[in-house]
Formats: sequence, structure tokens, C-alpha cells
Amino acid sequence: MAHELVARNGLRVSGSTFLGDVQLDQSLSSTILALDPSNNEVNFLSLASFSGDTFISGGTLSGIGDSTLVLTNNQGGTISIADVNIHVTGGTLNGSTGAMTFTNNQGVDFNVEVAAVTGLTYNNDWDVALAGYGTLGTSPIELPFITGATLNGGSLTLEINQGLESDIVVSGFGTLTGDTFATGGTLSSSVLTIDLNDGTDFDVTGFQFNLTGDQGIGQTVQLGLATPLQIIGGQGITTVGSATNIITINTDQPYVSGGSITNNVITLNTSNGTTTLGTVDALTAVTYSSAWDVAFAGTGTLGTTPVALPFITAATLNAGSLTLAINDGLESDIVVSGFGTLTGDTFVTGATVDYPEATLTRNDGNTVLIDSEQTIRVTSTGAGTQVLFNVDPLVYGAVHVEYFLSEKGGGNGYRSGFFTAVFGRDAENTPSVEFADWSTVDLGTSLGVVELDATANGEIRVVAGATQNMDCTANTRAVKI
Repeated sequence: MAHELVARNGLRVSGSTFLGDVQLDQSLSSTILALDPSNNEVNFLSLASFSGDTFISGGTLSGIGDSTLVLTNNQGGTISIADVNIHVTGGTLNGSTGAMTFTNNQGVDFNVEVAAVTGLTYNNDWDVALAGYGTLGTSPIELPFITGATLNGGSLTLEINQGLESDIVVSGFGTLTGDTFATGGTLSSSVLTIDLNDGTDFDVTGFQFNLTGDQGIGQTVQLGLATPLQIIGGQGITTVGSATNIITINTDQPYVSGGSITNNVITLNTSNGTTTLGTVDALTAVTYSSAWDVAFAGTGTLGTTPVALPFITAATLNAGSLTLAINDGLESDIVVSGFGTLTGDTFVTGATVDYPEATLTRNDGNTVLIDSEQTIRVTSTGAGTQVLFNVDPLVYGAVHVEYFLSEKGGGNGYRSGFFTAVFGRDAENTPSVEFADWSTVDLGTSLGVVELDATANGEIRVVAGATQNMDCTANTRAVKI
């Protein structure tokens, strides 16, 4: 067939070849003439391979600096682009518009707009206005302020701006329908009476103050009296009302405004000038003169110096009397009797001790009483219950014991502790133990049940088992009623 090009199973065209009318002997109902990517030749390709659009569905950029961009299409195919290095190199923020401008390494700029509130102000109409940059919300913004209130029938209604919230109703105001306020008042005899607009009055007391003087009876000044408060002068004093709210107090005689003393010479500054009172007769120094007297120095007219004083200069003991000799016979010698027949030293020959006191016996037959609380050491030894000491519970109200227990017969148990007992009595004067307790510290093998107790008849006991042989040493004190 003239002027016909028949292509069977493919057609390859190269160079500057042009085709006119082309007759195809293939049906295009299920194929299409296209470039076959497998061999770069024009072939009939199945339409099934062109069933939809092919587009990029994703991609990844990996690496740092010159990175590789891998693009993935919706058919599962991928395309790799090497040496991708596009990054931001700088940026600026326009504070007035909120726009951020970024520049990349390709010299291309792109903007990011930021919307932000930078200020909030009251708009003087129960709302607030917003300030900032970018696209902001509606401004001003109405807020639920309380804009008014009414009181009616005992209920207070608080009105909310533009009905943004329901009005607030506060009940419990009784039958009030409006404000109650003061319309007037009077002050009389320290009582202020306030008149209200509802016709009721109430009194406020206490408008007074008290005055006292160096002498006389204190006075109460009440405000609101017709009689004014009077300030009256006394001896050498005159009072003058010099202004509406000023009372001036004048002295009739010169007054002292200051003074000085130099070398015991006293000078006074008065309202009339300077007055010298004179020199004070005064001692400025006293010394002992080593002869049972003292010498002194000073200003003004002084007495005789040195001055002998009644020092004790000697003493003698004879026939039970102690004679103290006085210097220069200025006073009679002092004689202290009661030394018995002693003509020499007096010393203690014995003593007895009880809880409230100790008594010392002297060689002259006299006794000395030491009136102070005493501590008495007591001991006990044996098995079972042993009486450590006893007191009269009707005389002593309490005992305090500091004790040490040790086990005899080869034992190695020790106990140290404190014990306190308090005695009482009933209406018939029958004694009883009101309180008894102890605190202990055990050392070595435990002593088991070993303790101190007190009985109503005043016995303080060591309570141990029948087979426990104990030694007890204790410092005891008793409080006398």
C-alpha cells in the first residue's frame, strides 16, 4: 500500500523522521501506543498499567548537609534525588506585625505570621480591649461585671453586664426596700444619738475622758455639756485663753531652764539670767590612814580629817565571854556571852541527822541546829522482802530514794534506779499511799521481779523472791509536811 507505514510488534523512530497518516492494525480498546520504559521503544502497552494517576505520596530526607531525598509514589515506586541541601540560614521578626521572615541557602525568603496578644486594657465600658499583632479575636470583649443593683422586698439583685450571666439575687435583707442612712445626730453628756432615715435612733456612748492630778480626786470630762472644760492656774501659774483652741500657761516667777556644776560650784540658768548658788561641801576622796581611821578630801568646808572610826581592833575570850575591843574607845567594847566555860576553841563532838535537819553537839555542851533537808544513806541485805527504812507518813508527805541493788550468792545481776512515794491521809487521819513508782536500769543478768514499794505505815521495802538474796544501798530523802 503506497504511503503507508505498517508497524508490527513495535516501531523505532530515530533522527528527524516525520510521520504523516499512520494506519494501525491494532485495536486500542485495551492497549495504548506509548513509550515503553523498559526498552525506550514505542510499543502497545496495556491500559491496565495506566488505571489511575501516579503521584508522590511521601518522601524522606536523610543525612546531614548534602542529603538524599527519596520520593515515593502511590504505585510504590521511588525516585532518589542526591545532594539535597536546602536549609534556613537566618530570620527576622517584625514586632509590629508579628511576621517572621526566614531566608534559606537558596536565597529564597518565606514568611510565617504569628498572632499573639501583647496587652489587655479596660475599655471603660464594662469590657476589655485586646492589643497585639497578627489576626486576633473580637475586641473589645464584654465581661460579666456587676453594673448595678436594686434592693426590693428584702432581696438584693446584682445586675450582670449585658446579661452575659444571670443576675445574682441575695436574699435575707428583711423588709428593707432601700438604703438606711443617718440623717442627723446630737451629742449630750458623752452620748451621741444618731437619727436614721427610717425613723429609728441609736446611741453611741463613751464620748468622755478622765483627768487626774498630783493631788485631789480624778475627774471625768463628758463631751456635749454646756459647761466648758476649765484649766485653772495654781500657785505661781496663770492660764490665758489665747485662741479658740489654745490655752497658754504662764509662770509668775522665774523658772530654771538649765544649769551646770563645775568643781562642786552649782550655777542655774533661769528666765531672768544666770544665778550661782554656791559651792557644795562634798567629799571627793576617802583613804584609810593605817591607824584605824580614814582621811578625806573634797570641796567647801569639810570637817576634821582624819576621822577615827569604831573598828574592832582586838578580841579576848575569857570564862565563856568574847570581848571585842573598839578603836580609841569610840564605842563600848562588845561582849558576846554564851561560850560556856570555854577559854579556848569550840568544836563539834557529835551529830544527829534527821530528814528535815541536822543537830551538831559541841564540846561546851551546846548544840547547833542545821535547818535544811538532809540525805540519809541506808542499807538492807537478805532474801525475800526486806524493810529498807521507814518514816512516819503523818509527818512526811513524800520520800525520794536513789538506790543500787546487787545479787548475792554468786549472781551477777545489778540494778540502779529512782523510787518516789507520796503519802496521804483521810478525814480520820488514817495514812495511805497515794502514789509509788520507780525507774530502773539493769546491768548483767536480769534480776527478774525485784522492785521497791511503800506501805501505808511508812515502810519502804525491797521486794524480791524468796530465793533472791539481795544487797541494797540507797540515798534517801523525805519531805516534811
